[in-house]
Amino acid sequence: MPLNPNTHAGPRKQIKRSWNRIDAQKCLVLLSHIAWIATFLIATTHPLDRPVDESMSLSFAACYGWVAAQSFLPIVAMCALGMLLSLGWPRLGFWVGATLVGLVPVLLVCDCITFHWIGERLLSPAMYHIVATMLPNLLPFLSVGTVLTGIFAIGLTTILAWCTCWLTFRIAKHWKADRDKAISPSVLLAITTGIAMLFAIPAIRRLPSTLAEMRPHSTRHPLCFLGMVKHLGVGVPLPTGSDAVQGRLHGLGLNEAVTKHLEQLGELRLANAKASSTDFNNHPDVLIIVVESLQLDILSQEVMPNLFDFAGRGLHLQNHFSGGNGTNLGFFSLITGKEATWFPRSEQVPVLMNKLFRQAGYKTALFSGIDDFPKFDMDTYINPNEYDIYQAEPCDWLASDQLAVDRTIEFFDRNDATDPEQPRLAVLHTYSTHSPFDNQPEDEHFLPASSQYYVTPYTQNGRTPVWNRYRNAVRSADRLISSVLSEDRVTVVVGDHGEALLEDGTIGHGTRLDSIQNQTPAILFAPGFEPNEVKLPTSHIDILPTVLSACGLTLNSPELLDGVDLLNAPHESLATRSFASCHFMGPELMLVGPWTNESAHPFAYRCAFSIKQWQAAALNPIDRLGLDLQASKLSTATDNLKMQERFGRWMEKRFGLNPMQDRRNQNELFRNYLNHSSSDIRLQAVEIASNVASPDRELIELVSLAATDHDAQVREAAQAAWVTLQRRAVHNDETPNDAKPASPKPPIADRYASPRKVEMRSKSSRSTEEIQANGRDVPRFIAHAGGAIDGHTYTNSLEALNHNYRQGFRTFELDIVETIDHHFVAAHDWASWKNLTNYSGSLPPTLAQFRQHKILDRYTPMDMDAINHWFAGHPKAILVTDKIDKPTSFANQFIDSRRLVMELFSIEAVEEATDAKIAVTVSEPLLNQVKTNKVNWLLDRNIDQVDLSRLSLDQHMPLIHSLNEAGVKVFVYHVNYTDGEDEAFVVCHDFDFVYGMYADQWGFGESQVHFECCPATNSVD
Repeated sequence: MPLNPNTHAGPRKQIKRSWNRIDAQKCLVLLSHIAWIATFLIATTHPLDRPVDESMSLSFAACYGWVAAQSFLPIVAMCALGMLLSLGWPRLGFWVGATLVGLVPVLLVCDCITFHWIGERLLSPAMYHIVATMLPNLLPFLSVGTVLTGIFAIGLTTILAWCTCWLTFRIAKHWKADRDKAISPSVLLAITTGIAMLFAIPAIRRLPSTLAEMRPHSTRHPLCFLGMVKHLGVGVPLPTGSDAVQGRLHGLGLNEAVTKHLEQLGELRLANAKASSTDFNNHPDVLIIVVESLQLDILSQEVMPNLFDFAGRGLHLQNHFSGGNGTNLGFFSLITGKEATWFPRSEQVPVLMNKLFRQAGYKTALFSGIDDFPKFDMDTYINPNEYDIYQAEPCDWLASDQLAVDRTIEFFDRNDATDPEQPRLAVLHTYSTHSPFDNQPEDEHFLPASSQYYVTPYTQNGRTPVWNRYRNAVRSADRLISSVLSEDRVTVVVGDHGEALLEDGTIGHGTRLDSIQNQTPAILFAPGFEPNEVKLPTSHIDILPTVLSACGLTLNSPELLDGVDLLNAPHESLATRSFASCHFMGPELMLVGPWTNESAHPFAYRCAFSIKQWQAAALNPIDRLGLDLQASKLSTATDNLKMQERFGRWMEKRFGLNPMQDRRNQNELFRNYLNHSSSDIRLQAVEIASNVASPDRELIELVSLAATDHDAQVREAAQAAWVTLQRRAVHNDETPNDAKPASPKPPIADRYASPRKVEMRSKSSRSTEEIQANGRDVPRFIAHAGGAIDGHTYTNSLEALNHNYRQGFRTFELDIVETIDHHFVAAHDWASWKNLTNYSGSLPPTLAQFRQHKILDRYTPMDMDAINHWFAGHPKAILVTDKIDKPTSFANQFIDSRRLVMELFSIEAVEEATDAKIAVTVSEPLLNQVKTNKVNWLLDRNIDQVDLSRLSLDQHMPLIHSLNEAGVKVFVYHVNYTDGEDEAFVVCHDFDFVYGMYADQWGFGESQVHFECCPATNSVD
């Protein structure tokens, strides 16, 4: 049916007309050509990079032809998908294809903006991390102009999309593709594809050079946006998943050193604390000024005349690094004297500056022009409890900064002091130099300057007004803080971090490890000390030990601080040391050292490092702009060797060991950490193990042992990890390797007619009638988690129990966990319960909270009272528990312990249950833990039931044979985990050698059990 001739109807109305395949494909192909033109124009004309013909050595026509070919590649793929769908569903095919095709130019625009702004691709793990975890806290920092521009762009895109569809339908109306000799949509698409490929020939003929020229100007090339060509970036991606396993195991090697170091920090004291706290006259006042977003090179006579003059009278640190490229990291290093690698454990690190100066008798205060510290996890070390006076104002830019400065002056004037001789320490934080930057009218020295409504991101051509606005704001900040600069006290002036205004290709801070975002000015004035300039690399970690020294205070263990006393440190120690400056976005650091000042060496080494999630891996060397150094600039092999060596030396200096030198193999490391005394380390080891891509049987057994851990959180995580690794191992075993020719996967019946099955069946061959009888044998079936209800599993709900009792089940498994107030309830685990109930509080919940939340908004949760009430009303029902490992406590609360079987996970729990005469079924992880004869161990304790996973039956066949001979019943779980192998399959095949199963939705009626089993399973070959 051709398109309706009513061309005045909108796109949606025209679609609602009777459509056929040709109509859908005509519109989709036309829309694809429009999207191709749009994508090409966006890639070649956006103002965020140099013109494509200036960045490539190809001819003018070849350059633009190459971009045109790249632009068409994703569009033709999306169009082809829509056309395939349209063969059966014309309307669906068009809308799916049109949506995907239309997204290509839209996403390209968003990618250009994202990459120009923060240096990350739109479709990248880093961008996902930002959106998923940081976006709510970052949105308030968008300028009004940026927000308004974004709203306008969304509206414009919507209008353009509607107009494009309308134009497409209008053109398609005149395309008689269904007539003889008329060109079809498929042929037109093929012709256009061929033309696009012709455009690409000149670039493909010199492909290595083409790719090299694309990388520095990736926003011009859609293949870079798609990730098919790597852009010139920071280097090796931060390892995740299976790629991070070795680095995370290395990180775990630091756990004992970290624990010991934290204990030592708690014992850090002033060596002369007693005398210091009473002799006030010996100690000068201290003022630490932190200026927001201050570039290293901004300190000049022209921009900051007052501070520049003050720097000449003190210690000017000309190559200074913040603790990181975010405020939280910079502040942390400044007031603790520790590298920001410790920031993830800030709740455990003492606020050493406040602690030590209070020991010396100081009164402490913090005055800030902003109060958003909790948003960025800074409230563990910046909060009212850490200061005698704490006044952080809601952000009002220069007005709130002025208030903070006035309060600082008042604090040091001591007009209302009860003890005017008591020395004072204050931290002053000014905020008006944060984007969109604020300045006084009299400080508009640099022109032209943009207004506060400037749009981010801006182009290189639009940078100058923003740069001038930033310099004017810094000039206002200089004027503001000049009133508190005094030679009567120890004064420190630093930035919390740097600020990028396209110098490194990005805008703002916290997005890249480099000299622009991680370096900042630093000045330290101390009465009685000679002015000096320090050109060697210094860090925020040096400020605390230097200020302590300037005040005449010494520590009992000065080596516990990561920084050094810059007033007294030998030149050699400064020239040879290394330190870390960290990344706001994730567990990354750049290692700074003697090489940083040498032009022939890398500026820094980029490393993945965390003492929270445990990771230690050297990644790649970077230049001053944070970009990966190209192999042509230095010997990659030699430099990588130096990087590993220097990273190892840094860890040895900080933690006393280099975990990368641990020569134990992977499984030996897992064995060590899975048996660690700390439950946190065991939990981390389980999480790391779950990411192993190709687990061997030794690792799976180690994780299965962890599934019997006495800590419930470790135990549940290990059980889930064990299932994951089992399935991964099965998949890897079934996947042909490179050494063997690929062969199709055999049918399920053939795969199960294996020698293992034949051997077992030769001892227990069943007729069809026997199989049918097994399917009606009620004791062989346990309703898993109460059984399925309305297709939902793991509900552990009242409705599931009632439904499956009516189906014929008489044995019911419930997962039992404890609430925060120590009540037993039925839930698989708290994380999944939270997802099923949309609960938003902390976990575990209270009993009252558990009762208030229905499962999937309709099913009734079961606490102990509900469980007892139901089993009292169903006297033939038997309860099997899972998860809980407290047999006596639970049995004492259950209504009838004679109808109770408890699956247990530790030998201690089994012994406890045996003594209390509680029936036990032994889990597979616990059975693996028994090192003596397993059958005898079970019989000695009168245990007649065990539970094994179907995913690991192959490795347990000899044991299953022995258990059958001894009369121990084997039940299998993970029944519906493999495609095509459902509960009926288990009855047909696995009941030859196991007794029963944990089932979700078995029915015991005639229709359920009159199934046909494969001939291969009914006879023995």
